[in-house]
Amino acid sequence: MYSVYVNTHDDESFQEDVVKLHSHIFYELLYCRSGSLQYLLGTERYRMQRGDVVFIPPGVSHRPLFLDKLVEPYTRYVIWISPLFAEELIRAFPGEEILPDQPFLLRTAGSAWDEELRGLFSAGVQECYASLPGWQAAVCGNTTRLLVQLMRARCRDR
Repeated sequence: MYSVYVNTHDDESFQEDVVKLHSHIFYELLYCRSGSLQYLLGTERYRMQRGDVVFIPPGVSHRPLFLDKLVEPYTRYVIWISPLFAEELIRAFPGEEILPDQPFLLRTAGSAWDEELRGLFSAGVQECYASLPGWQAAVCGNTTRLLVQLMRARCRDR
């Protein structure tokens, strides 16, 4: 991680890419922009599609599975939340499920949440790439808002 708080970027994978099973000491969030593939998240396997958000807490093993021929590249927005920033959020908002302990996949395609979540993921990437004065504060604020919206979307889906 190049920021002590939050990093965000966009990424693209192709059929021939090899991604081994791995885990992190930080939280990872993915927003699937394109590509239909299977994704291993902990012990669960999901068929990813555009609009899916994957939430991966620290220590949870995960990887994309390129088992089928990709019709288009697997593109996604990626957010990495450091343990330091996570601790601050948990301390600032006790009792909220902003950073749950369990991994999840949230399907947003066709829902009221899709456009807003995609926009928040995109805004964080744009801030990071532009690196204008105050970009880290903007990315942290944007990520906090995104986490709150994810929490709300999950509450409505239960």
